[in-house]
Amino acid sequence: MASNDLPKEMTGKRERKFQKFTDEQGGKVKRSEWSILPYELLEIISKKIDFVNFFALGSVCKNWRKFYGNYWREFMASQPAPLLILKSPLLAKEECSFFSISESKGYKLLLPIHEREMESSDEFWKPFLWFSSGYVIMQSTLKIWLINPFSRKEFHIPTESPCQVLDTQSNLVPSFDHAFLSFVVNSEDFLVLGLSTVYSSNVFIYQSRSSNWVGYSIEENQSRITDVVVFHHTIFAINSRGTIGKLRLNSSDFKALELNNVPRYIFCEPKLVSTNEELLVVLLSQQLKIYKIDLSKKEWIRVQNLGDRALFVGKFMKGYALSNPSRWGYESNCVYDISQMHTVCHLYSMGDGGGRVRTVQHYGNAATSRLLHYPMAWCFPTIRDQIDYSLNV
Repeated sequence: MASNDLPKEMTGKRERKFQKFTDEQGGKVKRSEWSILPYELLEIISKKIDFVNFFALGSVCKNWRKFYGNYWREFMASQPAPLLILKSPLLAKEECSFFSISESKGYKLLLPIHEREMESSDEFWKPFLWFSSGYVIMQSTLKIWLINPFSRKEFHIPTESPCQVLDTQSNLVPSFDHAFLSFVVNSEDFLVLGLSTVYSSNVFIYQSRSSNWVGYSIEENQSRITDVVVFHHTIFAINSRGTIGKLRLNSSDFKALELNNVPRYIFCEPKLVSTNEELLVVLLSQQLKIYKIDLSKKEWIRVQNLGDRALFVGKFMKGYALSNPSRWGYESNCVYDISQMHTVCHLYSMGDGGGRVRTVQHYGNAATSRLLHYPMAWCFPTIRDQIDYSLNV
């Protein structure tokens, strides 16, 4: 490369040099003139590229970066959904990989993390990764990292100090195997809710408005909380016995709902999935069963058909519902189930009595397949949970 083509900081020259391009008429166009392309033209260009190249487009210049910031949500909504987000090996903590099952295609993005912040000798990275409300959530011994890989926004939440566990005399360091992020209605305030579900029913909640963690020890009939979800701006939780209730932000009280027709025996960890109008419970062991929680009638109702919808669930991760899934190459009336540490996705069909139809194993090339031995989660980039404080006290 000629020295005239090098950036100023590499040449050390005071005078800026412009790389020349030739337009269709044979005229010369200065590189700086590409930065003033109208947004309408940039929008046309963005429809021809995938999201990794779209991210690169936003790094070209200040004007293109501004276009990226204004348009990325609309762009991601036009991309195949959902994606699997894969945590890269611990030696590459600043990387995140994505995989589209419907396209059998993998992507890789660098997370906006300063390397010096990742190399603390006192910091140990735990093998968990979650995705919620558009953010990757990673946990170390010192902090929680909230990183939006698409908007490039990030938050750091300290976790090294013990926090008070309400209604007990103990203090615990926040640690969990299940994490969610929700924003507050009409605000940029947010909360992170972490569940420790393996050996106890500890719930840790961080509220940005108070900048502190509070712990809750919630056990109802010696049952563990297995999942939480935001439905109609309210936080609902379910335990291993199928008891559903509301989580309160200022009390460790698990406000159980009195519901009829609860299944007598539950042989798996129940999962909650919220849609625009329905709160669903997914029971997935050898056979799939789905129930709708009718809050007005206060009862569980067996769902025999999902219609033109598909559900995406997995252990230790947030579940999602997708309407018109065939638009993105997925099947309707089905449930896609993954495990954080497995390399397969199981497909269950409601039209086949809830039985497993097949196992999706084609995860692309060998390099991508190796990454699937690391934690993964479903990624819906534009879905954002929001709570109303007045409904959660």
